[in-house]
Amino acid sequence: MNELENLVPSIQYVVAKRCPPSWHLSETLLKFHNFMLILDGEMYISFDKGDNYHTVNKGYLIYSPKGMPREAFTNAKNPILCYAVNFQYALCIKDEKQWTIEENTPCLPIEKIIPIKNMGSYISLFKDLNREWQGKKKGYILNCRIILMEIIQIVLRENRYPEAEAGKYRKIEIVMNYISENHKNDISLKQMADIAGLSPVYFGNIFKKISGFTPKEYHNYIRICKAKDLLLSGGYTVGEAAESVGFNDIYYFSRTFKKITGQNPSEFK
Repeated sequence: MNELENLVPSIQYVVAKRCPPSWHLSETLLKFHNFMLILDGEMYISFDKGDNYHTVNKGYLIYSPKGMPREAFTNAKNPILCYAVNFQYALCIKDEKQWTIEENTPCLPIEKIIPIKNMGSYISLFKDLNREWQGKKKGYILNCRIILMEIIQIVLRENRYPEAEAGKYRKIEIVMNYISENHKNDISLKQMADIAGLSPVYFGNIFKKISGFTPKEYHNYIRICKAKDLLLSGGYTVGEAAESVGFNDIYYFSRTFKKITGQNPSEFK
């Protein structure tokens, strides 16, 4: 059985808006999945620091996966009009004896930037989703969940990766989740490759292709994102934040922090 048939989404936010000319999403590691349906205007989006910005305009759906970095801004002379929804999902599986809920779920096996052929049907669904969410009438959460599940089902049906590609994607997602959960520890390339069931060289190539990072770059990126949160909390010195996320060398931490954020950690607090 396709595991995504057991998908149950939880919606965090739905909006329809015309973005101001100054609209800019700073690069951050997403804690949710996001769909953006572009109705008008033009924007530029990147999914990692080594990635070129992609130009996106009317007629495209953008999928930003949970756990991936994203940065975006609009064309100031032609700001975007869009629908957007933030969501998470779990897999709820029922066997003969009990329910099993898997929350550590993979990214959806689709491209991040998708040209939409039947724009009318997508607009109708997103319009209904936004109306239900904003109206917040009795039963709206269930209604919103049903509409989002229909959107996901259509997107998967029309744009899903071939099974071979989806399998590779799933293996990389498992490793990315492992890195996030064990970011304080040193994790070798061989350890990561073993988790994915691939040879180290092949794993490194596939990881870079899918995530935009080398495995080591992604590990450091996760560590720095965690360190940023600690520094912003006000309860950690630079040295304490570095040690808490797994850096034993404060100078290496500072160089890595500046390379990723453009700021020294002492300036970030």
